[in-house]
Amino acid sequence: MWLKLLSRSSIEDLIKPQLVNGSWRRPAIGGKQKADLRQYFQKAGVPWIYEKETPDVHFESTYNRKPKGSAVERNYEVRLASIRRALSTQDERLDKMRQEKIQSKPYKGYDRLMAGVLKALNQGEGEQKRGSAKQQMLAQRAVELAEKKSLGIKGTSKKQGSKSGITSKGGHFGKKEREVFEMTKGNLGYEMGGKHTSEDANEDKKTK
Repeated sequence: MWLKLLSRSSIEDLIKPQLVNGSWRRPAIGGKQKADLRQYFQKAGVPWIYEKETPDVHFESTYNRKPKGSAVERNYEVRLASIRRALSTQDERLDKMRQEKIQSKPYKGYDRLMAGVLKALNQGEGEQKRGSAKQQMLAQRAVELAEKKSLGIKGTSKKQGSKSGITSKGGHFGKKEREVFEMTKGNLGYEMGGKHTSEDANEDKKTK
């Protein structure tokens, strides 16, 4: 049987479907016969070169692809790198944490006394700096006034009750406003009293 088939055409053509008169015909050597023939070649030590080797199913087929795995498996390398990085700086971070705990504790005994002394010294230095700054400002102002006097310029002085908006000793009214208010007050009292007030005054004078 094999000799008849091989005499017609090659094995490569016999194991493939053929197009005859515009229609496809199934291969002369079917699947079971092809498997038997391939087994004969393997026993004889002859390589099977009539078909291409199919690649691995897990890399080519979408139905039998390699499973994705869990999140732990997918992120294993990232987690491993982060753990190694944290371990590389572990000693420094532990020292920093211990130092912060020591600094957060309240002072006791001799340390408390020394902390109070240092605080007092720092306050004294701050007061000295503020006093020196104030003295410098006053000295600068005195120099400016001296320069103005030498040029014949008098310093500006604000008096109470002036028109610049500063109130007088009497209250929130200016001097002129207070005078006007007193004048209007007297006129109002005269109008309200009328002639009755003047007659009373004349009677008082007569009785005296």
